[in-house]
Amino acid sequence: MLPFRRIFHPTDFSAADSAAFAHAMKLTYLVQGELTMMHVDPTVGRQGFEDFPRIRPLLARWGVLPEGSSKDDVANLGVQIKRVRAVSDNTTSAILQHLTTHPTELLVLSTHQREGLARLRQPAVAEPVARGTHARTLFVPVGVEGFVSTETGRTNLSRVLIPLAHKPHPQPAIDLAADLASMLGSENVLFELVHLEKETTPLKFIQP
Repeated sequence: MLPFRRIFHPTDFSAADSAAFAHAMKLTYLVQGELTMMHVDPTVGRQGFEDFPRIRPLLARWGVLPEGSSKDDVANLGVQIKRVRAVSDNTTSAILQHLTTHPTELLVLSTHQREGLARLRQPAVAEPVARGTHARTLFVPVGVEGFVSTETGRTNLSRVLIPLAHKPHPQPAIDLAADLASMLGSENVLFELVHLEKETTPLKFIQP
């Protein structure tokens, strides 16, 4: 069983965020957990939640729900959906403040991997949030489908790279990767274990 049920996903409402949203929704569905989506805006803007990523159309496209399903149909799947708006000109600070009072067990973050001037003009959010919370984090780079198809909801996990070091000990990451592959129903997954240290002290761990 995966060690998380509370999943948090910040969204900027852009199409580039769709892959990360699909991963967050798929994992929430698999663990029958709670998904919190948060949007931070520098102005008050709209008060409703109509512009948040649409849950029911996505699940209908995946064949999980019928067309025209209701909110009760989503709840009957065993999942809970929460939407949060915040007004701030500092997205990272607003997210970290929310997570201080509403801790999560898994972050699902879209990352743009900006470089140079683009990074200066649009400061990174994903990495500072992950470092600030110390929570398990799934980064989904923009332009990469990942292991969940946005269109069909099908999963495809065939290779997992796990870096090894004495600190932090890799066993929790190894166990989590193995449990994730099992829950996704992935077979013949290649787990690549890469040693990052040159120390002579043997590193003891249980392989997946």
